[in-house]
Amino acid sequence: MMDDSQGDANVEHNVRTAVVHSTNATSGRLFAIIPSAGQSRRMRQSNNSNETGSTSVNSENNVNEIDSSSGRANVNETIAALQESKLLLPLDGVPVIARVLRVLDHPAISKRCVVVRSSDVRLASVAKEAGGDVIIPNADPPDMKGSAFCAIEWLQENACPLDKDGWILIPGDHPVLDTTLIQALIHHWQTTSPKILVPKVGQRRGHPTLFRWEYAKKIHQIPSNAGLNWLLKHFAHDVEEFPWEDEGVLTDLDTPQDYQRLLHRNGSFGFSG
Repeated sequence: MMDDSQGDANVEHNVRTAVVHSTNATSGRLFAIIPSAGQSRRMRQSNNSNETGSTSVNSENNVNEIDSSSGRANVNETIAALQESKLLLPLDGVPVIARVLRVLDHPAISKRCVVVRSSDVRLASVAKEAGGDVIIPNADPPDMKGSAFCAIEWLQENACPLDKDGWILIPGDHPVLDTTLIQALIHHWQTTSPKILVPKVGQRRGHPTLFRWEYAKKIHQIPSNAGLNWLLKHFAHDVEEFPWEDEGVLTDLDTPQDYQRLLHRNGSFGFSG
């Protein structure tokens, strides 16, 4: 027999679900795109040890730069992740890519696409286990733009996006994004219908960026020497900035020093509620 509290909880859940479905029907679906196949999937050397800052780290050397005495990072896991992909680095025992996918677990997001290289077997496995729709292109994309284009093509074939739908661009190396931010961005997206929505802390823009589907069709217009930021510059009049206070929208993972700071960061790494 169901008590009153259980009944009230079920009613609340059903009402909330109905509201989500109703809102999605008018504002469209969202598809998350996590480009994880470019060279940036690997960690860079710190600036003072590598002038260009563009080559992969030597995992044997750089693991020594990471203080694992807190017990929150297993040294063997860290070495393996540095050799494969920084998105496999553990934070409180959870790989970075799994954390990003978990933050994106929202009813309005229909697909969570992770583009990986064919050689990134472990990354693909971890992403799939975490609920991601893993996309492995026939040819390895050289950069984030190439990865995003592969995801767009996959979605066109497998999800049949409509003009009212949208896509969320989020690099995989942003492990401290807050679910509260995702909820706030999506609520604003659904209720005010901006064309492009980007969070901003102070004077700096962060991630993720939300686009209407029409901009997915414009990726092929991006010059070969430009990245996805070209969309924000070329269509600047369509961009709406979303004020935010948490600098997690600016925090990425590029060097061992970045990882060190994340290990000592206070809080729950973006999981709230």
